[in-house]
Amino acid sequence: MVDDLERRLNTAPLARNLINNMLKAGYDLARISQEAGIDPQFIESGLTEAEMETLVGKAWDIAGDPAIGLKVGREIDPKLLNMPGLYALVAPTLDVAIGRYADFIPLVWGFTMTIVENGSYVELKIDSRSAESRPYGFAKVDFQYTSIMAFMHLTTERHIRPRYMKLRRPEPDFVQLYKDQFQCPIRFSEAENVMAFSRVDYRSRQVTHRPVMEPFLAAGVADLLRDLKDDSISGRVRRVLETSPDLRDVSLASLARLLAVSERTLQRRLAEEEMTFADLLDDVRRQSAMRALTLRETNTNDLAYRLGFSSVNSFYRAFKRWTGETVERFRRAQQAE
Repeated sequence: MVDDLERRLNTAPLARNLINNMLKAGYDLARISQEAGIDPQFIESGLTEAEMETLVGKAWDIAGDPAIGLKVGREIDPKLLNMPGLYALVAPTLDVAIGRYADFIPLVWGFTMTIVENGSYVELKIDSRSAESRPYGFAKVDFQYTSIMAFMHLTTERHIRPRYMKLRRPEPDFVQLYKDQFQCPIRFSEAENVMAFSRVDYRSRQVTHRPVMEPFLAAGVADLLRDLKDDSISGRVRRVLETSPDLRDVSLASLARLLAVSERTLQRRLAEEEMTFADLLDDVRRQSAMRALTLRETNTNDLAYRLGFSSVNSFYRAFKRWTGETVERFRRAQQAE
């Protein structure tokens, strides 16, 4: 059981915008996960690195479409963004936002993105060499660059396009798809992956900028970065809670069942780190509530229900304890921005 606990805790969720776009493109995630030998519930609650690679590989095999990366990154729904995505969304300018996004790429996708100024251009360079031994390695690069373009259009409400691109992949049969997507000169079989923007475009202001939201999102992202690098049992249990879309039925017992470990063992290992399940759950609820309430469309009753509170009044009391202010006052402050 301990081995299975270690395996299940070392997980990361598949990005919800990626899941949504795959479903909209007609990909059967249930079938893909079944053929990959992965329980479908773990697609959102968390996959180990090995499971992630297996799932992506199986999706590649079933889709039979080498252009899949260009097709599943075209749209971004802000309601589906995770905390790092929201932190980028509320940044004042694109350069700040992309810098925030780049910090998380190695932790989720396994390769790095560096930002380099080159004369009158700013180049976004993705080092994909570690992924190129897999048949879908280049598709992961396509997905990243396509998603960045979608993010820029969302946050600036402008049709910003690259000035040029260079890709490590050999020239494919679907070159026209690249031209349609990026609308700029593209060279293949290059030494590095580069997507370049003019300095002016790269420093564009974001219409989604929310100064009042930045401090607590910054704190949440710092906590998440710490947790992603944290091999402690409490840090890793926190990740399971943070990736659970619904906390209504979450308990120490249910979490222990999910992780295939006894409740006593999980409780003991948390206690060894001077942490309790109740404290972890309370903190995840706090962060989730503050993040959700920054979105105008969030329904407070639904939010209280999803966070596992017995009534909306219980949620109101908890929020006042967490923040020192009421839900309504907090929401007014967001809308004023």
